[in-house]
Amino acid sequence: MNILIDGNNMVHRDFHATKDNPGRFVPGIERRIAAIRELWKPIEIVVAFDSGRTFRHDLFAGYKAGRTPAPEVADCLERAMALLLDLCVPCVAATGFEADDVIATLARRATLLEQRAVIVSADKDLHQCIVPGSVTQVTAMRRSGSALDCDVINADRLQAKYGVTPAQWVDYRVMIGDKSDGIDGIKGVGPATAREILKHHAGLDEFFRREEGQFLTAKEKAGRRLVKDSRHRVARLRQLLTLDRCVPLGPWWTVPGGASLDVATVAA
Repeated sequence: MNILIDGNNMVHRDFHATKDNPGRFVPGIERRIAAIRELWKPIEIVVAFDSGRTFRHDLFAGYKAGRTPAPEVADCLERAMALLLDLCVPCVAATGFEADDVIATLARRATLLEQRAVIVSADKDLHQCIVPGSVTQVTAMRRSGSALDCDVINADRLQAKYGVTPAQWVDYRVMIGDKSDGIDGIKGVGPATAREILKHHAGLDEFFRREEGQFLTAKEKAGRRLVKDSRHRVARLRQLLTLDRCVPLGPWWTVPGGASLDVATVAA
């Protein structure tokens, strides 16, 4: 089993959770890594970090424009990386890519090697990486005696919660948008309409090919008009929302720790 941790997500969540008691920040991460090693006995634990500006900023000037990280976060990132280095946990970042892209690449690599991977992050963008029987996502974890109590998202739970498959996740987000990243979806199309469209089609490409009047529900007909009017935006929205599974990482496994990462850039 490979454990792929979203470093930025972890640090931000732990920063806010320990804001009133900063002394708990480092021990919290240390206990989490120790628990994962003890209870899950993974082949590898890798922590991925953002690298600052990415190709998505070039595609869309407003990408994540509303996010202003607290100045203290950079200090927390530095302390987290130093701790991970001491614990011999590899930290990985790739220029021009986000931590999510690195994780997507490593998850794909694990699948190709017929290994299991567990993604540890609350980031919904990573739902597209889920592979039945191979890749699952843990959105929260707590130590509970001799076990880790985890909130898990797998393909079945994604289907039950959102009505879509991992392969449909990007097109679902294309329609409803991603407010946290400043990405507007298709105006007038909400989760219910998006679910209805994807219930009857593998994705938007198939939906566009379907002729008018081919047993479309009323909601599909209304959604079709809205989506069709925004068809020119779909390709760029997909580029923004699709994670890159072929990030050029090189021999990352030979460089444990985060000594080579620029903390100021990662925090941006």
